Amino acid sequence: MMYLLLICLGSGTGNPYAHTVDKVELNHYYDNDGQLVFSQMIYYDWSRQDNRFHVIAWRLCKSREMIPLRIQGTTNYRAIWRDGDIIRHTHTTLYVETWTQHDPEIKERTVLPKEYRKGFIKRRERND
Repeated sequence: MMYLLLICLGSGTGNPYAHTVDKVELNHYYDNDGQLVFSQMIYYDWSRQDNRFHVIAWRLCKSREMIPLRIQGTTNYRAIWRDGDIIRHTHTTLYVETWTQHDPEIKERTVLPKEYRKGFIKRRERND
């Protein structure tokens, strides 16, 4: 019920924490013994210049709400989740789940260092 309420309240285009990305990856990283180390959500945008996806942001997967669900009757996916004290909305047309023994987000840093990533909008300070 709370999930539906959040969809209704935050689905407007004026939400500064709504992000449309080109790809979302749920990555499960395993160590050499086959033990799960962590699961993470990796958010990508397509670079026409480099003809490949670039990581724009990532978060440890701390709740099921972070995992995008297909919007019924479409090929689009949406997730509404809490990121600290922010409610984020992420939208994509491409969602994948991977199981690896390497961290794709760390590997991507050799192509596009963290300081050059677009990232998600940070919490705005109030000016009251």
